[in-house]
Amino acid sequence: LAYNNRGLAKQKSGDLQGGIDDYNKAIENDPNLALAYYNRGLAKQNSGDLQGAIDDYSKAIENDPNLALAYNNRGLAKQSLGDAQSACVDVKKAGSLGHQPIAQWLNSVDGAWCRNMR
Repeated sequence: LAYNNRGLAKQKSGDLQGGIDDYNKAIENDPNLALAYYNRGLAKQNSGDLQGAIDDYSKAIENDPNLALAYNNRGLAKQSLGDAQSACVDVKKAGSLGHQPIAQWLNSVDGAWCRNMR
């Protein structure tokens, strides 16, 4: 957890690569630490590595299937890559897991495209 937390501090200060390096160390120490995958996904997404972010969010979900933010952020990354259908599935899952801002968005006018997608 110490590497994960230091990675968060580095990421917040704008050192995305330093954060990624620390998340890598956290994952080496505990390959099941969902938060380290999630946080590394955030850093990758913020640095423009959308596919790397999707891979990390998927690993976070594999380790913690109730991590709503991982579904939400994976959906956002997928949408940025043009995969609206798959993005919507992830966003709906995040909402169903109790992520209130997403649940509210899905019920808004802006979320109608996803809410109505089958």
